[in-house]
Parts: sequence; structure tokens; C-alpha cells
Amino acid sequence: MVKGLLPVDLLLFLILIVVGYYLGKKLHFPMPSFLGPLTFLAMLNMLGLKLSLWPYLKSVFSIILGTFLGLRFTIQDKEMAKIALLLSFWMILTALGLSQLLVLQGIDPPTAMFASSPGGLAEMGVTAMSFGANPFQVTLLQTARLLTILFMVPLIAQRYQAYKCENDESETAPKKTDWGNPAEWVKLSLVAFSAAIICHYAGVPTPDLVGPLFAVFFYTRLFPARVEPVEHIQHFGMMGVGGIIGLGVTRETLLQIPALLWPALVLSSLTLLSGIVLALVLKHYAKWDFVTCLLAAAPAGTLPMTLLACEMGADAPKVAVMQIIRLFTVVAVSPFVFTLFL
Repeated sequence: MVKGLLPVDLLLFLILIVVGYYLGKKLHFPMPSFLGPLTFLAMLNMLGLKLSLWPYLKSVFSIILGTFLGLRFTIQDKEMAKIALLLSFWMILTALGLSQLLVLQGIDPPTAMFASSPGGLAEMGVTAMSFGANPFQVTLLQTARLLTILFMVPLIAQRYQAYKCENDESETAPKKTDWGNPAEWVKLSLVAFSAAIICHYAGVPTPDLVGPLFAVFFYTRLFPARVEPVEHIQHFGMMGVGGIIGLGVTRETLLQIPALLWPALVLSSLTLLSGIVLALVLKHYAKWDFVTCLLAAAPAGTLPMTLLACEMGADAPKVAVMQIIRLFTVVAVSPFVFTLFL
């Protein structure tokens, strides 16, 4: 049997994320389809749960999401390039400022630089080693930042939407539940998976999301497809991603956080605050709705934030593009900028 491809473990994983979703609803979690499975799987993982999942399972969820985003993607905002430039500068300057605060807390400069960079856990950990930083401390501080934003941003967005609904009596457009033509979905799936594979070998950042997004977008413009994003798939994608992230939260990681408790609190709180301020700036400058701006500015991963945008009725394609730009900027540009300060 192929290691990492155990049908029993996969079936158990699917059952657990559904249970986590219903527990999240029962406990009134913000975004229960995401935070419910994340919390439930993280708790089970720390209690000793061992699941051997297909290593490309997250890629499958990403490709599915990229396909649906491609169906919704439009290039209408002429200011997108300027907004992207603003986002990139903001992320780099925020990372430099937060790193200086971490240095004052006793963290060595290289570690502080990469711990404060709002990139991916794996990307920042690997790059940090090249600069002589402490990859373990970088991972711990990045984990604290990630968990804080994953829980707080949906809560803030939900409260904002609740307040807006109380003061806005306009009806919300119903979500799509019609699957459309099955043959069209087969064609779109082939286009999306092919694009993901090509982008992977081409070294494109987040290839499983970027490839399908643009491939499906151009395909549907050349060959109009009568299909629409389906609400159930969005919920399933959020549950799957939440569960995978939850399985990445280990007991060993959390037990080490108290040693860096104060730096973690400073980093997480100020990163969250910076994201909120950036969201307000984007709302004023780009004229987007606040939830879209908040999810676009939150440094918590392209896939989770885009899924949340789908769930909350925000402009998911814009969120995805901004998150991809953020990741590319931090991973590709920040090492060169940090070299000047180290």
C-alpha cells in the first residue's frame, strides 16, 4: 500500500472534519466550516491522533478552489497594480518595524526578521536557515501569528457583517446550488489540473491555486461554460483546509510557545492591528467592501483567506490575487531587503 494514501485514514479525516464543522456550529464559532475542523483536528492531534494522508490532499483542495475562483474572476479594477504595490510596500515595512520590536525582546536580528515576515511557515523556516536564523523560533512565532489571525479575522469580519446587516435592509443574493452541465465540469477539471501541474514545474508561487485560477478564467472566456460556483463545494473546501491546518498544530509546537510568550503576543497583536489598518486604507483608496479588504490584508495564507472570502460573500478573486502578491513579495523580495539590514 502506498505510504500516505490510506483509505481508512482519509475516510476518518473526512468524518472528523464534518464532526468539527457541526461542533463549530454548535459552539457558535465564526466561520464554523473552517475554524470548527481546525480546532477539533488540532485538539485530536495534540491528544495523539495519527493520520497518514495523501501528501497532495491540500493541492486537491487548492485546485478545486482555483477552479471556482477562475469562474468568478474578472479584470475590471484598473487600480489593481497600484493597490498591489501598496500592499507589497506595507508588508515589507511592517516586517521591518516588527522585527525591531522583537530584537528589543531579546530575539537575535535574523530570527526577528524572518519571524515577523508574513510569509508561509515552510518558506520562512527554510529561508531563515540560509541567513543563520533560528528556524525553530521562526516557526513558533509564525505559528502564533497564523493562529491568532485565523481566529480573530473571521470574528472581526463576522461582527462587521452582522452590524452592517442590522443597518442595511437590502436582500442578499442567493448562493448558487445548481451544479450545471457535468460535461463542462469534466473539461474544467482537466484544464485546472493541467494548469496546476505546469505551474508547479515552472516554479510559480502557489501553483495549485494560481494555475487553475487563470487557466479557467481564460478557458471560460474562449469557450463559455454554463457552470457556477456551488455553495456546498465552498463549505467542503473550507472544512478540508481547516482540518489539514489543524493536523499541523502539534503538541510540541504549542508547548514551546510559553518560552516565547511575550514576543509572540507582541508579534501577533501588532500584525493583526497592521492588517486592520491596511484594510481601512484599502477600503478608502480602492473603494472595496471592508470584508474583502480585511481578508486581502490578513497575512494568514492564500487558501484560508480566499475560502473565507467565498464563505462570507466577499470578492474572493481579489482576495486571492492580493494574497498571492503578498506571498510572492515576502518570499521573493524580503530576503534581499533584509540583507541590507543584517
